[in-house]
Amino acid sequence: MEVKVDSSPFGSRTRTRVLLALLIGESYARELARALDVPVSVVQKAIRTLETDQLIAGRLVGRTRLYCLNPRYFASSEKKASSGDSVVFAGQ
Repeated sequence: MEVKVDSSPFGSRTRTRVLLALLIGESYARELARALDVPVSVVQKAIRTLETDQLIAGRLVGRTRLYCLNPRYFASSEKKASSGDSVVFAGQ
């Protein structure tokens, strides 16, 4: 799997690439590092910050921690968008 990102809307290119990779399905840090061709430590740092921001969620399966997109985060964003709340941009 090759995920290329020119800009980084989520803070860093690695964070963005991890999020894009997790769109496919859940994964663990070493597998993400291998797929993204970056060191495991870099992926682990991205995972830590994404979990802190509640964009992804982790769960233990045996001794392995699997990560996926946090359904609560994305469901709440979708709920806000469909609730009819208007979005006001600066200058409007």
